[in-house]
Amino acid sequence: MSIISGVGRAAEFGVLVRDADALQRASTLDTLVFDKTGTLTEGKPQVVAIKTFNGVEEAQALRLAAALEQGSSHPLGPCDSGKSRR
Repeated sequence: MSIISGVGRAAEFGVLVRDADALQRASTLDTLVFDKTGTLTEGKPQVVAIKTFNGVEEAQALRLAAALEQGSSHPLGPCDSGKSRR
C-alpha cells in the first residue's frame, strides 16, 4: 500500500515512476547523480549543498567547478556557475 501511495505522491510532483520496486529500493539511497542531458527536463536546478574532501575548501571547489563549466554548453552549467560566481 505504501508503494502505491509513493507512486501517487511522486506523480503529484510530475515524477513518473516506471518501477515501483525501484522506488522502494530508492529509500536506501544517499546520493543521486544525473549524467544524461534531458534527464531533468523541468524545473530550476540549484546547487543546494557542496561536500568537499581531502582538505579542499568550498570556495576552491566552486572556483574549480566554474573553470570546468566555462567552456561547456551543458544545461546545468549555469546552475553550477551561478553559485560559484557569488
